[in-house]
Amino acid sequence: MLTQSDINQYRITTLRRGQERHYGDTVGEYSIFSHSPEDEVKRFCTETLRPCKTEKQEATSPFETYYEFWRTDENEYRYKVTEPYCD
Repeated sequence: MLTQSDINQYRITTLRRGQERHYGDTVGEYSIFSHSPEDEVKRFCTETLRPCKTEKQEATSPFETYYEFWRTDENEYRYKVTEPYCD
């Protein structure tokens, strides 16, 4: 379990969250700044910030929620979760 001091290691900015158009996918994209190692930042994102277990390339269904995680700069990362629209 994360303590408050663990969470304080991250500076998070929400870049976008929601549907961009009618009947569109729901997207949450975040910018994370941290001095923690990359694997710890990724674990924080996928388990705490916006839980998601499936990476984009591992998705087996067009209706499966998936995430993308990448480094943008030293100590800066992007985390994007896509929930495909399905009616």
